[in-house]
Amino acid sequence: MDDSVLVTADWVENHLAEFKHDDAAYRLVEVNNTAASEEGHTSYETAHIPGATFFDWNRDFADGTRRTIVDREAFARLNAEAGITEDTTVVIYGNGRVPNWYGMFAYWVYSYYGHDDVRALDGGKQYWLANDYPTTTNVPSFTAREYNSGEPDESIRAYKEDIDAAIEGDAALLDGR
Repeated sequence: MDDSVLVTADWVENHLAEFKHDDAAYRLVEVNNTAASEEGHTSYETAHIPGATFFDWNRDFADGTRRTIVDREAFARLNAEAGITEDTTVVIYGNGRVPNWYGMFAYWVYSYYGHDDVRALDGGKQYWLANDYPTTTNVPSFTAREYNSGEPDESIRAYKEDIDAAIEGDAALLDGR
């Protein structure tokens, strides 16, 4: 596999067999908000890419009590339960009002915790569905594994004080939502 962050729908389709295997080499993960179906978006239960595991953006990647991202231990537990190891090639896709937003947020969390081989499906779930790629309602089951999360990479995260300093320094800001 090359070093590209984005993988095409054709690439994913050609690797569906690997995503269905119980070994930990490849995992396909749909990241969505369970409330998204109420907004008129296709939910995981209605249709997802064969072999894809579901992670809820709000429940699995956010800590609502502290209003921040999930902590390192919870991130490791989530991946371990899904049969993902730190050596797994993880391909993420999302849904939402902004195509692939949930998926790209998850991509950032994986990067923040040092997962070396994480990719994103170019165009997300909307592209997959709009182009009639295969879907299923079958939920895969994978053997739990051990996941050793890396230390947080604070160089890719900005906090409020960083934003305030950038604004005062007359820096251009990009909102990545």
